[in-house]
Amino acid sequence: MIRAVAVGGCVLAVIWALVAASVAWRQWPARMAKIDSARTLGLADCARRYSAPDARKRCDIVFELVHTQQRAIAIFNRVAVSLSPLLVTGVFGFWAWRRRRS
Repeated sequence: MIRAVAVGGCVLAVIWALVAASVAWRQWPARMAKIDSARTLGLADCARRYSAPDARKRCDIVFELVHTQQRAIAIFNRVAVSLSPLLVTGVFGFWAWRRRRS
């Protein structure tokens, strides 16, 4: 019984991962366009706000850092949503396997 539930969970987790990955792949260009747009607007705002070259450079560095962080967060979120059911099913399967052995 536990084996059937574990195998069913694995099948559902793989289906979930495939669907979530395809949705993430389809939505990625729109999300990156928003992230790139925010960076472009921020860099333009830096040029408008600061006339001193060193102040403008620091502002540019901040917006580049924010851009990198937003991109990394977007990637992490999509990977976490895709793989978390597989990890939960793997932990449950390992627990069921250990329970049967003892």
